[in-house]
Amino acid sequence: MLSWVAMERAVEERRATDPAYRKKTEGRPLRADTKYCTDTELLDKLRAFRINFDRPSLRRLCEQALSAQEIAERLLGQLVDAPGQG
Repeated sequence: MLSWVAMERAVEERRATDPAYRKKTEGRPLRADTKYCTDTELLDKLRAFRINFDRPSLRRLCEQALSAQEIAERLLGQLVDAPGQG
């Protein structure tokens, strides 16, 4: 299994060399896209995916995790497990 960092690196490399792939994946976010976001911007992005957090809740989640990938897996699990989600 590839880590999210390795997958993102492969996507970035292909985007740099393959115009058709770059166009196909245009607008799809990468982890690096959030590097300079404020807390408010990050929370707004999560809300766009129906993942609602306030700063204290997100801070607690981050303090309990060893990596960003672990946090993402928890958040995705909550989204998939939510009623009416799939």
